[in-house]
Amino acid sequence: MSILMFSFRNRKKFLALRRGLHFYNSVYYKFKCGIQNNFSPLAILAKLCQSSMEFLKLLFTRVSIYKWLFLLIRKEGTKMCVNQQRELRFIVAQKCNYDCTFCHGEGLQTPKEALLKPEDFRFIFNVGKKHFGLKTTTLSGGEPLIRKDIVDIADELYHEEAIITLTTNGYFLEDRIYIGNYIKRVNVSIHSLKKEKYELIVRRRNVFHKVIYGLLKLREKYPDVDIRINSTLVDGINSSERDILDLIRFAERLDASIKYVELFPAAMKGFVPLGNVEEFLKRNGFFSIPSQTRKVTLFNGFMEVNLTKIFCATAEDHNKPGAFCRNNNDLFISPDGRIKPCRNNLKEVDILDSVRSMDEESLVKKIKEAFDLLGKNCIISKDASKH
Repeated sequence: MSILMFSFRNRKKFLALRRGLHFYNSVYYKFKCGIQNNFSPLAILAKLCQSSMEFLKLLFTRVSIYKWLFLLIRKEGTKMCVNQQRELRFIVAQKCNYDCTFCHGEGLQTPKEALLKPEDFRFIFNVGKKHFGLKTTTLSGGEPLIRKDIVDIADELYHEEAIITLTTNGYFLEDRIYIGNYIKRVNVSIHSLKKEKYELIVRRRNVFHKVIYGLLKLREKYPDVDIRINSTLVDGINSSERDILDLIRFAERLDASIKYVELFPAAMKGFVPLGNVEEFLKRNGFFSIPSQTRKVTLFNGFMEVNLTKIFCATAEDHNKPGAFCRNNNDLFISPDGRIKPCRNNLKEVDILDSVRSMDEESLVKKIKEAFDLLGKNCIISKDASKH
């Protein structure tokens, strides 16, 4: 465990700034969302006072935060409490070096060859940004870092002004460390800080320490990259209160946030309701702040913890899942140049020829077709017959 008990002395001021910003954002979130959701003035005031009490705790324990708060606000700006903007999600590789039992593989149900080249990703993103206002993208898999040209892909997207998130299991982070030059955020799956539990979940041996080392190296080399730890909770393995608190403390030292993910479907063995985790966190000093459509966000004055379901599980909670999908889902592009509008059926929109010929007009039509297919014939939709 000694590798986990680290500190960056030269980053104390940076951490103070970021923690101060967390408080500022929590206040801003409450005020902005209160206005947008027509909360009563009394309700908004109560939420702001709750944030103020948390901040007073910070002042008595982290005085440096007070000194830097004003600079933070000027430097960092604001974060809006609105639903997450649609984005292009590039499934850059279907293969993965892990074998997690709960992995959904981004809904890919047939073998996919990596046919798209780095410049192809740039062209697709350019068209999405120009014609559909898409500004962000996520590189996922499989395991995206398994591709030897993944840094080139990120480079191409970065020079198209894409705001890039990388979702990875972290095993190849050390080997592809220079991707940190191009990404805004990295989501790293760390399901437990116990080597035995982690390797039980990913079903691979002798991989844990390499992941942790790569993550620490990324943080040290790229202090401005946002790090989010993803953890899928499995009952009886990594769901104890001790497991949860240990991961939260690790994330705080790393200056990272955490996202706990609920298994899907709920009938899956090991399912842990996120409501149980939310109750536990609130008993341990966390409070809710307004958040995006798919998640519950909690904050304790130092760090942020997100509780989320995969998209289909969130849609299932709505009266009209198909309509929810139509209005909120992203576009998933597979490595063979196809857009997959739904995880649960085989319908795809082939864009490879349009991309290879750089036919912008044709690609626009096909992206529009894919958007029109979102939510249609949804197998979980109570209103599927109306589509």
